[in-house]
Amino acid sequence: MLQFTEEQIKDEIVAARAWRDKHLASWSDQVTRFSGASYKDSYSGAAMDTSSDPENFAYSYVGLVLPKLVYDVPRVEIEADDPIIDGMTAELLESAMNRWSVRSSLRKSLTRIGTDMLFMWGVALVTQEPVKSLRRVDPHHMGTSPRVYRISPEHFICDPAADSFDDSRYMGHTYACDKEDLIAMAEEEDFYDLDAINDIEVDSGTQDYMFKFGEKREVPAREQVLITEIWVAELELEDHPKDGKHNGTIYTVAEGGDGEVKIIAEPRPYFGPPTGPYTLFGAYPVPSDQFPLGPLTAADQLIGELNMHLRSMGTSAAAYRRMVAVDSTATKFAQDIANKPDLMVVPVDNLDKDKVVQLEMGGVTQQQIGYTELTQNRLDRLTGLSEVMRGNIHGDTTATEVTTAASSAGVRISWLQQQFAEAVSEVLWNVGWYLWHDNQIEMPLGKEGMKIMGGSTVKWKGGRKDSYASMSLRVQAHSMQRVDEALQQKRTVELLQLVMQVGQAAPAMPFVDWAKLLETVGDSLNMPDLGNIINLKKAQQQPMMPPEQGGGETVSPSADLGGAISGAMRGVGAGSPRGRAIR
Repeated sequence: MLQFTEEQIKDEIVAARAWRDKHLASWSDQVTRFSGASYKDSYSGAAMDTSSDPENFAYSYVGLVLPKLVYDVPRVEIEADDPIIDGMTAELLESAMNRWSVRSSLRKSLTRIGTDMLFMWGVALVTQEPVKSLRRVDPHHMGTSPRVYRISPEHFICDPAADSFDDSRYMGHTYACDKEDLIAMAEEEDFYDLDAINDIEVDSGTQDYMFKFGEKREVPAREQVLITEIWVAELELEDHPKDGKHNGTIYTVAEGGDGEVKIIAEPRPYFGPPTGPYTLFGAYPVPSDQFPLGPLTAADQLIGELNMHLRSMGTSAAAYRRMVAVDSTATKFAQDIANKPDLMVVPVDNLDKDKVVQLEMGGVTQQQIGYTELTQNRLDRLTGLSEVMRGNIHGDTTATEVTTAASSAGVRISWLQQQFAEAVSEVLWNVGWYLWHDNQIEMPLGKEGMKIMGGSTVKWKGGRKDSYASMSLRVQAHSMQRVDEALQQKRTVELLQLVMQVGQAAPAMPFVDWAKLLETVGDSLNMPDLGNIINLKKAQQQPMMPPEQGGGETVSPSADLGGAISGAMRGVGAGSPRGRAIR
């Protein structure tokens, strides 16, 4: 059982930070390249000024990929293990989650976390309520509702001995806190050690730690200390509640001057989900390592090589000179041609063309151009950021080349979207845990709640006694993507035609499993509830009208239905970004 003393916890923090810093060696340079020289004048003049790279590849990549990850607020789907007993509860929780996602400004946090993920990795922290030390302003006055915070990669630690993030025996994060605030919290909460807090010396190097991977900032002294909170998943102390709502133990450590480390609070049970307070966002797992690999980190050396050659080409281009050499005895002729404008005819007596020589010095060579293009192509192949994806299609580009490039890029982007959506699902599952168990939460559900309850107003209330584990939560990945309005409107009209055709065909072909068909079509259209639009039992009870009573010729349902399905699915392709589900 992992149980810390002050000396042990200090050694663990030092080891975890050293292991993390090995992965962040290029973090500062990557951020500098991304923001460029015009963002901060302090960047220019460095020994190796990466901010003046001719090719700002990081900006191009983030600008194209980030909107595909988190363009809009995520929507969740919640399904109960027993739809008969818990079906309405699942609908109410789903409504509460989607309402919370909008009102909690979740998209802002996810945008920052998604940017971290493209560079290195992103970390999300879910708390039971807003935390003063993280200074999150609540724009909607939602009281004790859960909050999602972005933790900077350089302030997060996890067990360096683990082979993966999920196997880490502990994890935590560091932040700066005013000593005055710590004393105030210790006076309100019994588990803080007020004497230990008073003994901590204010660390003048707090700023050095907080901006270790960035430019040191000239900030006035704020009487701060460094606080590190560590969650130990396996540790349950003697008085640990056995209610299933307290999972693991939280240590709170303060660091002051002279490198002293003190445990300033009693180890306390963690009220939260069994997965812990942190969620790691990563693009690609690395074998036997806790930290994932970001696309821009994988391409960092190649980006540096490309910009090195581009800078060399820039130097060569700036050194280019074109001159005319004439015989030293023809000084008047030299002045005549030097002072004349472009395309001026200069009459010359007894011109000897061998005494007039054009000279060119410097300039960009074909070898430089060729190797730079080769490096750019290598970088595009590595990251999947082709000219087609950038929107640059040349006149000689064939349709096959465009389709192949788009398909390859679509697979890579779809993978990133899936990785991001899966991590968001974990974050929102943690949020739902607090909505389920925290008895202080009371959230009005508005019109959507009235629809669920059949017209009466309803509030979601936490502190439930039944099991949250009976709910399955999934984020609609396409809900975070940009919707193509024209395509969405077109598909909505075609969907209406599809429903009309199914309604006509169901009574005529009772041998077809319409529920299975609608489920399959609904999955393809990102509409898992498509089968709920049509009441198949009532549809199959309606008799078919004969031609003489129906006032017209009977239409072949099979032919029309096939066309309606193909029309509704037009524009939906495997691996391609999909439109938001119609609800």
